[in-house]
Amino acid sequence: MAQAKVFKVILSICLVVFSFPGFADVLINAKDGLFNQTERFAAVAEMEKNLAKAFEKVCEDTFCEGDYSVIKHIALNCFINGDTAMVDSCHWDFAGSYAYADGKFIIKDAQVFQCVLKPEMNIMELARQVNDASGKRMVNPYKVLKTQINARGETIYDGLSDCL
Repeated sequence: MAQAKVFKVILSICLVVFSFPGFADVLINAKDGLFNQTERFAAVAEMEKNLAKAFEKVCEDTFCEGDYSVIKHIALNCFINGDTAMVDSCHWDFAGSYAYADGKFIIKDAQVFQCVLKPEMNIMELARQVNDASGKRMVNPYKVLKTQINARGETIYDGLSDCL
């Protein structure tokens, strides 16, 4: 019984706080708890899975030819306007490493990369475009990464190229 009262109080506070006009300017992670809508969560989770899979398929021939021959997806977090769900930025985190032996010594290095993408659209539109480009079996991973994210014609691939 006491738990129900505490829950009602917390819910009331949340409703009051989030009804203030300034809430529209609050950025939230598109995957976060209290603000999550089931449809949005599923779409964003599917988008992250599809982008990670596409990256893995193209990495060897593109991004993984440089200093770091192994680059792996860690996480994708898109931050959105709490009211409109317009994307402020997406931060795609990767870990890169290399290791080799020169006869006497083992030489290795690792680095974390955080690629910032600036889509100019609603998170659901971004997720729809990426997920539609993926299809059921992701025949063409380049199509997924070439998803246009703003009116300037920039793509996800462009953002990764600038970062990695």
